[in-house]
Amino acid sequence: MRRKVSADEYLLVMLRKITILFVAFAVMGLSFGCGSDKPQSRSQRTILVYMVAANSLGSSGFDKVDIEEMKAASKKGTNNCRLLVYHNSMDEPPVLMEITSAGEKVLANYSDAEFSTSQSRMNEVIADMKEFAPANEYGLILWSHASAWEAPKIDPDKPKSFGDDRNREMSIPSLAAVLKGKGFSFVYFDCCYMANVETLYELRDVAPVMAGSTIELPADGMPYEQNLPLMFEKTVNLKKVCENTFNYYNSKPSSTQRTCTMSLIDMTKLNELADVCRRVYALHTTLPDDFAPQRFQTGDKPLLFDLAQYMHALDANGQYAAQIAKAIGDAVLYEAHTDRIWGAIEIENNCGLSCYIVNATDGPAYKGYDTLQWWKNVINY
Repeated sequence: MRRKVSADEYLLVMLRKITILFVAFAVMGLSFGCGSDKPQSRSQRTILVYMVAANSLGSSGFDKVDIEEMKAASKKGTNNCRLLVYHNSMDEPPVLMEITSAGEKVLANYSDAEFSTSQSRMNEVIADMKEFAPANEYGLILWSHASAWEAPKIDPDKPKSFGDDRNREMSIPSLAAVLKGKGFSFVYFDCCYMANVETLYELRDVAPVMAGSTIELPADGMPYEQNLPLMFEKTVNLKKVCENTFNYYNSKPSSTQRTCTMSLIDMTKLNELADVCRRVYALHTTLPDDFAPQRFQTGDKPLLFDLAQYMHALDANGQYAAQIAKAIGDAVLYEAHTDRIWGAIEIENNCGLSCYIVNATDGPAYKGYDTLQWWKNVINY
């Protein structure tokens, strides 16, 4: 016969069991917590700087300077935001690191056998960003060389589109294919020429707002120490970010250094802009021989011109003048420009968007223009 257990003895046994279970769960919790370097708590916002610097920018050390600026900005506090940098440098394999007030921490290492301008690598990095730093929203800064819509490796001039990793580039359609559906709330182009209507139209479903320049930006790029605190705010003030970048260059003492344009684009308005431009192109206007479009590039053969000036020239009788002005005004939330480009080209017209002017000499197949949705949907519809 089993001995009858008293109430006090029963209570003591139960307390021991509870204690054992508590210790076991605590040990399991510690094991799970130490077994992964990937935090699971969601921040307010994660900002990814996709830095492709295996090129002349990296060999000159501009990537390292900007990373130091990022560290300085992060020391001021990130306001429940996280800053991740995919750094593809000149001399080491790429890494994904987080920059905090304490410095930098490597989260992932990548092989340099794959180029950072490949779709698979960019997809991999964005997936890693979301695993390491899940957030309520995501922002993207694209850092490298760029040349608007030009398809890469079409001719010996080696146009770049976005990025330059050891002379390998990414076309704008490829960039759009990667970024679409990734949930970015904004994209900032810390690279040249990307406030271009053909480029932005290709990317119109990627994010609601984008910031960039119609011209070639100086190699210094964005002033990160000034601008990142604005991106860490509860609501990102991208207009102020653009103003900071513009003022940084517009205050330069030398006329050759004082070169910059900045634009903030409402991407949700690009379809309406395309509708108006489609009607203007349908007029089939022949431009007069003395038409002198505002160009945004130096050299003998510029490819980027002011969109508003071009549209008004095609609309010779002013039939769509008001619609052109409204559509561009709705799409361009902010625009600012210095007086000249590199002290050489006067900027008399800058609506905030550049475009290509297709002509008989350089037809739509030139540098892959006919692969773009702007050509297919707006011009050659």
